[in-house]
Amino acid sequence: MDKMNRSILDKTVKDAKKLHDESAGKVADESTRTDLAKAMESRDADAIRKAMDKVNQSIKAKQDDDKAKEEEAQAQAAQQQARQSQQSVPSTGGQTTRRSGGSTYGGTTGRTYGGTTGRTTTPAPSAPSTPSTPTPQPAPSTPSKPSGTDGATVG
Repeated sequence: MDKMNRSILDKTVKDAKKLHDESAGKVADESTRTDLAKAMESRDADAIRKAMDKVNQSIKAKQDDDKAKEEEAQAQAAQQQARQSQQSVPSTGGQTTRRSGGSTYGGTTGRTYGGTTGRTTTPAPSAPSTPSTPTPQPAPSTPSKPSGTDGATVG
């Protein structure tokens, strides 16, 4: 009977040693592993089982904590990506200028000359980091005055 009890205790110590070795860096509370090592040294089967339970609970707590941190990091990364996506979407609004002739200045695109009543110009978006300077253009010829019979609204 004594031989059998020693065999059971040896197996318990062997299992505890394996758990102790495999749990390095995987526990929320390192003191649980220290307690397990002390219980193995004392060769007290009840103390070993209790210490093993505490190590297993500590492993589970660390896994849960790591999972929560990972989910939080993923959520933050998704929020950051969403913010970046919103910032990189170009504006669909532009500047529209209507004139009955003469020169039209539109945003950073320079000058546009035309005499057509109701002409609409929409400036193209420019890169925000490089300001552009309009290139000087020759003075426009004086356009004829609109007759008012073409049906266009001058605004």
